[in-house]
Formats: sequence, C-alpha cells, structure tokens
Amino acid sequence: AAFSNRRSLLALDNLVEAIVFCLSTPATAGETFLVADPEPITVAEMITILREADGRPAPAAGASPAPFEILLRTSERNVLWDRIGQDLVVDPGKLLAAGWRPAVETRGGLRAAVRAGIG
Repeated sequence: AAFSNRRSLLALDNLVEAIVFCLSTPATAGETFLVADPEPITVAEMITILREADGRPAPAAGASPAPFEILLRTSERNVLWDRIGQDLVVDPGKLLAAGWRPAVETRGGLRAAVRAGIG
C-alpha cells in the first residue's frame, strides 16, 4: 500500500473501442496512437481495488518500497526495480483529442475483472 508509483492500464473494452474508433474515423488514418485508460492509478490504489472487489479488506499499511529497491539494486536487478518501482504511464491525449472516449473507467474495470474471475 505504500507504493505510490502510477500505472497506465487499459481495459479490454477500451482497447476494442479504440481500434474500432481508429478504423472508422478517417482523420486517424496513417496516425500512430498510444492507447491507455485516461487516468493512471497508483499501485497502492490498484491493490486496494483488487482486494476490495475480491471481498477482502484493503491493506491497513504497506511495506515501504525502499527495502525492495535496495535489494533489487544491490543484486544488480535495476531493470526489474524500474519496472516495479517507477511510474509506467502513457499519455493517450492524442487519441482523446481525435475524439475517442473510453467505455470503461479504470477502477470500475478492475472491479469488474475481479468479479468476473479475470483479475
């Protein structure tokens, strides 16, 4: 719960909607877009949402990321730490500006995935 780094996620329904939008919108022809749900969430939020959707309580407190970082960096696993401990956020602004609107909100999509047994 102490990990405050942010992640861009993409609901499957939003990916499908983005593909359909790009294929059916002449202005998107020949363009390259980054696709993600518009609002990144923190790893702590993600864990809380997944636990609550599974009927478990939110974590009361989390371990500090610092020991994980030290362990991974001293064992020469900097790339792994960068994937776990840093922000991984993309900006779907260009696609949004073209008119795409996601069908599923990130937090609701995570809850639905857990309830459907996907998460």
